[in-house]
Amino acid sequence: MDYREEPGVVLTVQAGRATVRLNRRDPAACGSCCVCAGAGAGPTTHEVGSAVDGVDLVPGERVILSVPAVNAYFVMALVFALPMAMFVVGVLVGHAFESGDEFGGTSVLSGIAGFLLAYGVAWFVNRRVRRSAPVGVRRAPQGEESCSHAAPEA
Repeated sequence: MDYREEPGVVLTVQAGRATVRLNRRDPAACGSCCVCAGAGAGPTTHEVGSAVDGVDLVPGERVILSVPAVNAYFVMALVFALPMAMFVVGVLVGHAFESGDEFGGTSVLSGIAGFLLAYGVAWFVNRRVRRSAPVGVRRAPQGEESCSHAAPEA
């Protein structure tokens, strides 16, 4: 899996977890790639382990997070196309169990069931991706604050 590196600042450290604020740059200001445009600009927070190389992080410390870069087209298909397709399939399957040519309650209910099933699949896939690709953290060298995304593989 590809990773992109994001600069951040440790906000709090509690019970072995550190909360880090990522300072995403304005996509127009970065100019090096289009990763920020898909992720959006502005600060976000992530929770990470509170130690780097056996030394605890402290609030205010600058760090670099290695965040998994997920294909935007895959995410769009998973969140938008799959539920729409499953809704249509559910309606058609429900219509097969109805008598007559009109769509009725069974079609609507099976369409909604297909839609909800698709979102269940999306939730499960999101959970698997998050567990298989953890966020990495390292201390930032002095003066490093630029956007440094991993180059996409050819």
